[in-house]
Amino acid sequence: MLILDMKRKWMVVFATVAMAFVGFPCVAQNNSNDSNQIGSSRTSRTSLFKSSRTNDAKNPKESDAKRNQKDTDKAREKNSNQPGSKGAKAAPKKDEKTVKGKEAPTKKSGGEEARPTTTVEFKMKADPSANLLYVESVSVAPTMNIVVEQGGGFATKTVYRNARKSRFTSVDVALRYEPSVVGLTGIDDSEIAPLLKQPAIAKIDARRGIFAYHAEFSQPQERDLTALFKLKWRALQPSEHSPMVFLNTDDFPSRVMNGEENVLLRSSDSEDFSGDLSSSGLVDAAISVTPNRESLLEMEDAGYGAVTGMALAREISEGTAEGDVTLALRPRRSAVTTGEDFLVDIVYANPKGVDIDSMRVAVRFDPTVLQVVDYDEDNWITNGVNILDGPYHEELPFDFHMRNKAYNNTGLISYEMGFSQKVSVPSAGVLATVRFKAIAPATVTEIIFDADEGSRSAKTTVSFLGFNLVGRPDDRATALTNASVRID
Repeated sequence: MLILDMKRKWMVVFATVAMAFVGFPCVAQNNSNDSNQIGSSRTSRTSLFKSSRTNDAKNPKESDAKRNQKDTDKAREKNSNQPGSKGAKAAPKKDEKTVKGKEAPTKKSGGEEARPTTTVEFKMKADPSANLLYVESVSVAPTMNIVVEQGGGFATKTVYRNARKSRFTSVDVALRYEPSVVGLTGIDDSEIAPLLKQPAIAKIDARRGIFAYHAEFSQPQERDLTALFKLKWRALQPSEHSPMVFLNTDDFPSRVMNGEENVLLRSSDSEDFSGDLSSSGLVDAAISVTPNRESLLEMEDAGYGAVTGMALAREISEGTAEGDVTLALRPRRSAVTTGEDFLVDIVYANPKGVDIDSMRVAVRFDPTVLQVVDYDEDNWITNGVNILDGPYHEELPFDFHMRNKAYNNTGLISYEMGFSQKVSVPSAGVLATVRFKAIAPATVTEIIFDADEGSRSAKTTVSFLGFNLVGRPDDRATALTNASVRID
């Protein structure tokens, strides 16, 4: 049941929302000028991100200046990578990768000496245990980059991934969207409604494009993956890139709380990171709205010419785009002896250089003949039995780490990663490597991709904007190359 309380500008939705998702009620829009703060009846929480330090930069005392310079010199020496410095003695940790910067030219175009740029080394530390709050499409192949035709409807779900198995008692979500591009028409949180202490509170500011949601659980939760709510949208006008981003302010928080602790953060985060932590654990989405035929003709008549990006997105939305991406399983040995380990690479080819935002791979094997050996050095995900992706992070710098697990009891490998930003994917490379152990003889044992289009849990896709780019729309199978091995 959905109850609408039209108070000033906000439309407050007390959402038990026990309706089927296909039956969204229409959400009215109210555009008056006042605004109520979300959770105004709740005790306000002190911001976790305010700094108590103040600096007088105008007239520091001489002693303060000397002390500050001394501290700066110590910090530089400690963090320096130059030979002979303290920092140079420490080798990078196992889960850190170093990317070296480049020196600037020493000459300017006019022959004048140019001051060389300091070489900088960035330490990028993989975090396999990050708790994440993210938005993705409601589809067979969920994506954070959503494409829809103008005038069409689409749905998103907001999900909490609890990688550290943290206890949580309440959730706040605030999303900002472009109201001229998309309009919010419905909400469904029936999946978590039975777990709540009281009906959730949802607020919509249709003029500014802000959706805010607050829910408190009757008992502390520790679920690995929680779909908090689904939203139904209408695409209003064309846009190549329309962001849907999390807000995290005092008035509009996006946090997963265990009492007064935000479990999207770790206790060490405030020590390791001196910047703004307000976006920690929040993964945004983006929407591309393709013009309908009528709008496309109007744009061409107005002299816009070919709209390349939109035309491509339109092909994807119609299912006519052809990515011609291929995947193959490549054993490094064709025959092994019982009891031996051997490696199988999962390789890809991207001959057209198409954009990719997610890769999902499911591999089947005979568990009576083969077992996957845990192989996770420098991996993003190290829980359970994993396949190896650590050596390939530089070419495929995924920042959305969903799944890497082998199920030896059923003979399934499930791997899923994604990009939240545009990344140039190489024309060919290795996605991951599987270490198998042969446990029984076999004249031939097959290792195959599971590409069942109707399965959500076991499916192989290389996607952009939710469209599968493996092979061609009418012929996916020939773009997947399986493997076979003889075990003596």
